[in-house]
Amino acid sequence: VPPDARRDPGFAPPQRALWIAQVAKAEAMLRAHGAWRHNYGFDALYAAPESPEDALARKWWPDGVLSGPDSAGRPVQYIRLGAADLPGIEREIGRKAFCDYCAKLNETCYADLRALAAKNGTLETGCDLIMDMKGLGARHARGVPLFAAMLKLTEPNFPERLRHVFVVRAPWIFASLYALVRPMLNKGTADKVQIYTEDFLPALLRYMPLASIPAELGGEGGAEAHISTGG
Repeated sequence: VPPDARRDPGFAPPQRALWIAQVAKAEAMLRAHGAWRHNYGFDALYAAPESPEDALARKWWPDGVLSGPDSAGRPVQYIRLGAADLPGIEREIGRKAFCDYCAKLNETCYADLRALAAKNGTLETGCDLIMDMKGLGARHARGVPLFAAMLKLTEPNFPERLRHVFVVRAPWIFASLYALVRPMLNKGTADKVQIYTEDFLPALLRYMPLASIPAELGGEGGAEAHISTGG
């Protein structure tokens, strides 16, 4: 929509009203995010050296970026969620430290996207996420409160960071656990979630090359040893 769309007689009133509403919503989100960064002290938090809590989170929270990019050169986030011990992480470092760590991961992803956009002259706002559910069990229900706290912090402050969410190797219990988490997601995020028990490789290949997909998921990528295996 051109900047002078509101004065363009060919721009129909319903379209004009929708555009104005979208701009107002985007402005409100931007102002709210700026206020959060200031009140939370996030810029100083992000710039600080790695804390002992961050080091423990990096060791035990199985979340990272794949060695290879997607088909457009964007980073691909990979979480071995089925192998994660969220109650153990919360016990060791506390809820706030974990949420702060995840917020910093989001900020790093945005920094990578900005660098990619500057390099290629493109608009980059999000990347794909693969969530591997191998190993998921009833014990993971105890981690839902921590996961919910993380979502409460990151969803409103890092909107549109996710392009697609691929939940793979989901066991039968995933449906019950997802029913607890689904109400915490905004509609935009929930609509991006694709769930697979098996035969997920064709879906991944629509957005990333085989060489970027971890070998454990049937790709030709490496073992991604830099990403924690959980515990």
